[in-house]
Amino acid sequence: MIKMIFAFSLYSLVLLLQNSMNYSHISNILFFALIPIGLLIFFYEKMVDQQLSELLIIIKNIMVALAAISIFFWLIALIGIPTNMTATVTWGANSNLPGYFGMHYLAQGSVNFLGMNIVRNTGIFVEAPMYAYTLCIALLTLLFIEERPMKWQIFLISMTLISTTSTTGTVVGLIAFGWYFIFVQKVKKSDC
Repeated sequence: MIKMIFAFSLYSLVLLLQNSMNYSHISNILFFALIPIGLLIFFYEKMVDQQLSELLIIIKNIMVALAAISIFFWLIALIGIPTNMTATVTWGANSNLPGYFGMHYLAQGSVNFLGMNIVRNTGIFVEAPMYAYTLCIALLTLLFIEERPMKWQIFLISMTLISTTSTTGTVVGLIAFGWYFIFVQKVKKSDC
């Protein structure tokens, strides 16, 4: 772990130096090459040390908290309570994002999903598919890694995943539940 901290500190120092010299092409190479390699080394080290499941459970716990916050504010948005702030971003078409207390943003407006016109739940993310991706990781961790998953967490993550109106997220969730009920539950029942 100390090696990783040293490596990322060195990387940050190089980025700081190159940004002060204004070499943007070096920054792109460092960003798109070194960060994935560093994360690969980090996750491999966690896997070798048998700590990868612990890391995924930590990520799942963070996502459960974010899901609880976002589903609350998403429901508030659905009933029409106006937002109380605006965040300015320099990415995408919509540069001013309405939100609630800096904890939830309405970044993509409403879409037609399963025959209903509803607001996309983006949570703290700029796009609903990004949020759905992290929710899928949490759902997969709950179903396949955690020894005793709590039903309320599975329900909360599932409802939040559906509220993102992400087709990919919904499909991944359905496949995960299908796999869980067909294969994992069958193995658990045969072990009893």
